[in-house]
Amino acid sequence: MKIKIINDQQLLYKNHVKSVILPGEYGSFQLLKNHAPLIAILKTGLIKIIQLYDHKQVELQILYGGILKIYNNYIIILL
Repeated sequence: MKIKIINDQQLLYKNHVKSVILPGEYGSFQLLKNHAPLIAILKTGLIKIIQLYDHKQVELQILYGGILKIYNNYIIILL
């Protein structure tokens, strides 16, 4: 899967990922390859990313929430 995390000023993160765990409005959820199309509201919390090639975990703090869209293994997060 490909992921882009952006805010109103810049691209914060871009990479190929194995999985992503996100703080959703109604609880945390995980995205894996071939996930159904989804639009979700994110709340304050941590985004946990497992990178595809080196399997390193990256954590990013969401300060004010955001919006997520996944379609055809492409994730876009607007913060």
